[in-house]
Amino acid sequence: ITEGKQTIVSAVEFQGNTAIGEKALKGVLVTKPAKFLVKGAFKESALEEDKAAIQQFYGERGYIDAHVENIVRETDTETDPQKNMLKLIYVIMEGEQYTYGGTVFEGNKIFSTEELSAKIKLNSGAILNLSKFERGFQAIADTYFENGYTSNYITKTMQRDSATKKASFVITIVERGRSHIENIIIRGNKRTKDYVIRRELLFEPGDVFSKSKFTNSLRNLFNLRYFSTVVPDVQQGSEQDLIDVILNVEEQSTASIQFGVTFSGVSDTDSFPLSLFVQWQERNLAGRGNELSANLTAAPDNQTIQLGYAENWFLGYPLTVGFDLSFTHKWLFAYQDAVFPYGPFKSLSEFESNLDLANAYRMRYHRFETSFGIHTGYRWYPRDCTITLRGGVNFALVKNFYDNALYRPADITVRRQYERWGLSNSFWSRLSFDGRDLSYDPSKGWFLSEQVSFFGIIPKVEDEYFFRSESKAEAYVTLLNYPVSEIWNLKFVLAFYTGFAFQLPMPNSVIGENSKLSIDGMFTGRGWMMLGAAGR
Repeated sequence: ITEGKQTIVSAVEFQGNTAIGEKALKGVLVTKPAKFLVKGAFKESALEEDKAAIQQFYGERGYIDAHVENIVRETDTETDPQKNMLKLIYVIMEGEQYTYGGTVFEGNKIFSTEELSAKIKLNSGAILNLSKFERGFQAIADTYFENGYTSNYITKTMQRDSATKKASFVITIVERGRSHIENIIIRGNKRTKDYVIRRELLFEPGDVFSKSKFTNSLRNLFNLRYFSTVVPDVQQGSEQDLIDVILNVEEQSTASIQFGVTFSGVSDTDSFPLSLFVQWQERNLAGRGNELSANLTAAPDNQTIQLGYAENWFLGYPLTVGFDLSFTHKWLFAYQDAVFPYGPFKSLSEFESNLDLANAYRMRYHRFETSFGIHTGYRWYPRDCTITLRGGVNFALVKNFYDNALYRPADITVRRQYERWGLSNSFWSRLSFDGRDLSYDPSKGWFLSEQVSFFGIIPKVEDEYFFRSESKAEAYVTLLNYPVSEIWNLKFVLAFYTGFAFQLPMPNSVIGENSKLSIDGMFTGRGWMMLGAAGR
């Protein structure tokens, strides 16, 4: 191998451009001259991309004949003994600027001319934007494609009026019958069962092909997180109006184990801020799409063991059925009865402004919790989002331990659960609308949910009876998605989150301090007491 000298782009210039400035043209080029943080290495293949980018840039401004006639190369081999310095001169022919003269449709019977014309977001007499027209033309094709007409012949012809500098279009459509899906072919899955993939698809053999169902089916497959890639293909079937849908998948590991040390950042001198955790999860158990997880947390003030299992397609329906089991021991603080409602303080504001003195009245106690939860949910897949209705019941036993000869907690629920197993049951329901592109790592879209919970199921037996409502909304917008290399992009996503929660005690009941809503500074940023609600 004889390597020779590396060629570096030292400068980029333009000739023939009068309507558009040099700075604007440089901004669309793939080829960049060497400067700070830019290597400027010359790539022959990039020149064709530059020609196409310049032609598109002019075409968006009405210069439909603009193109790069030539790229002149001037090479300096003497200045740098290690490199060839290359100056590129793009010779441009701009041509005349045209306006948009409208579009005529021929052969369309399934969809009206008015309906198809609305897809082209251009006004007659405005400067012709070829890119915007192409997007409209694609939207017209998608209108047929979405409704199963995949075998249609759609073409466009430009008609120019050189005198008035207007460009009009004629779109000719040869309509054929709807295409039906003949076969669904899955390739590349070695562990995941075929039926696990097929049940996520919103179509089956014999259905009329729909682009939106096809796209949403791919979203469902990505949301499983079973596959690193899903490459779809649509091919001609055994007859003209039949197609085969081919899904090429590449599986990835669905088992994960996480362990480490977390720092809580608490300011309480009596609490050690470090905790250990180990979490194992299998999202695709035995390739059948079921989930199994185990979690262990060990901290000085909290030790928890959790087990969970879920089947996401129960009896072949998009019905989730699962359970959770947990065992927890906690070291908690409570104010003694001597300081409540305000003890030596005359008001709540005085109490809150003297927390150091108030904390001298705190006591510590043990809390053991054993809970078992059953949950279920059903999913619907309309065109614009996924609708999920979930619900569940949690059964829990709670017991507190402390030295009752020294302490008497102010919280009546803590006293009631002293050295006896108390019931703390609840049931909940949540309705959500998910319009995100990916549920686990969204780049765009939105999410809405509303959850209502009722704590205290068995009358006159449990210690707390109250209602809780939790609403939240999310939105995601991609700010930057820049291809740094062939394998990854630099992406910035702006996320918006808002939530509102409240709870109300049932008549003649109270909400314990451990059950009240609290501000965490991240997702719950502010709150207030509601008069008579005994909670925040």
